[in-house]
Formats: sequence, C-alpha cells, structure tokens
Amino acid sequence: MPVLDLLEINTFSDKVEEVVDDLNDKIRLINDFFRDVSENEHQVTMGPNGLFGSAFVHVKASSELTIASGVVTADQTFHSIDVETGSTDDLDTINGGGDGDIIIIKAVHADRTIVVKDGTGNLQTAGHFSMDNSTDTMMLINSGGSTWLELSRSNNGA
Repeated sequence: MPVLDLLEINTFSDKVEEVVDDLNDKIRLINDFFRDVSENEHQVTMGPNGLFGSAFVHVKASSELTIASGVVTADQTFHSIDVETGSTDDLDTINGGGDGDIIIIKAVHADRTIVVKDGTGNLQTAGHFSMDNSTDTMMLINSGGSTWLELSRSNNGA
C-alpha cells in the first residue's frame, strides 16, 4: 500500500479547504439572492416543494388598470382591465414590462367588454379577442422589450 507523505496530506487538505470555501461562497450568493427576492417583493414565490416541485407558482393578486386611449401600463404579472368609458373599449397597447416578462390580463366585469386588438399598437395576437366576462383571460410574453406576443387565451364566459 502506498503511504502518503506529509506534503501530500497537506496538499490534499488545502484542496478540500478551497472546495469548501468555494461552496460556502456559492451558498452565500444563493442566500443573498433569495433575501433580495423576499425584501423586494418580487412577484414569483416558491411553495414548500420549490419552484419545480408540486407547489404552485404564485403571482401577486390582480390589480386593476383602466384603458386610456387604447393603452394600459402594466407594472406586475396579473392585471384586470377596465374600459375608459362606456361598455366596450379597445386595448391596443400595453406599456411596461421587458423582454421575457409574462402578463396575464382579464376583464374586470361581465358588463364591460375589453377588445384586445391584434396588430394594433404593440400587441401581436391570434386575432382580436373580446373579453366580455370577468373569467376571460389572455397571457402574453414581451418580446424585445416593446412587443407583446400572445401565448394563450381562454374564453371562459357564458
């Protein structure tokens, strides 16, 4: 059996110490990241089983935006949209968000119809979509920081 001399043991010990220090640095970075996320109230939170476990991905409750001249400005992931005046209004443009951000929108009320306009303003959807019930939804992703592309829609209203 080979016998390790004192120099080899010290070298091995130094390497183990380097690996442990590196690992501790990475753990500190991860802890700092999650502390920053919780302190800044980011919109996505993890459940007890982690982001990719059987837990839900949670976003903040919807906040209401009112259309002004065809435009709303999103400041979080989930918004309910209301008309500017009358019972129907067109949504042409969504300001806010950046490349890769996802937004979910829904109508505020069944008595007021939001028409998401395809190809008007900065929205690219699979055709116009009338959200005429508070359970109708549309999910979009921001592409390039300025264009919102439809990911899905759900016409849930009666």
